[in-house]
Amino acid sequence: MRARSRTDTEGMKALIIDDSRAARYAVRRMLRQLGFTEVYAAPDAATAQEILDTEASFDLVLCDHYMPEINGLDFVRSVRAQRGHADLPVIMISAEHTAEHIDRALHAGANEYLVKPFTVDDLSSKLDLLPASSPIGQRWVVDRVNAAVSSVDSAGCS
Repeated sequence: MRARSRTDTEGMKALIIDDSRAARYAVRRMLRQLGFTEVYAAPDAATAQEILDTEASFDLVLCDHYMPEINGLDFVRSVRAQRGHADLPVIMISAEHTAEHIDRALHAGANEYLVKPFTVDDLSSKLDLLPASSPIGQRWVVDRVNAAVSSVDSAGCS
């Protein structure tokens, strides 16, 4: 799978929700490597909801599955019920890798599920799978078309 270029996500805004400071730091670095220019982080779902309510729209949320007080599943269900965030792309992140955990996250409304620990390439691959109707998906479709056209042009097939 082709690595996502920095132009795919340039200007994109993401929110990381994880009770682990180390995880927030690592995911922030990965998103910056992928070209996200605005990356917010929250240690819990309540703080994340405040950020969603006060900041301009986000392009992506990465949410830990297990957090104190409000877990990731309940947070995603809540976001999906909110008018302004119902279509917000959400990737659930967790060390749990059973089919049951993944199924619960997807049924709660997560678009994708990423098992910890993961690499920037793993994250990029999940971004590739986000809906084409989302800003990230739209940019990715345009980038793939441009890459295909460049490939055809460089092969001398104009």
